[in-house]
Amino acid sequence: MFIQTIRDAINPLHRDERGDNENLGRLLLLALVLIPLIILITVFGGEIYEEAQSQWDEVMGTGLGD
Repeated sequence: MFIQTIRDAINPLHRDERGDNENLGRLLLLALVLIPLIILITVFGGEIYEEAQSQWDEVMGTGLGD
């Protein structure tokens, strides 16, 4: 009985012949790029901020004489 219920729930998915959902493909591609980027920013965020701040100070000419 349980297997029949599962089969009845899965069958409509196999009958769907519309093809690839292009929005889902775009979303998965975006996730493929953004998830590692978010992880890197989370792990190295402080170091990135400090390096960006020192580079900005160097460009603006501040912090050189401090």
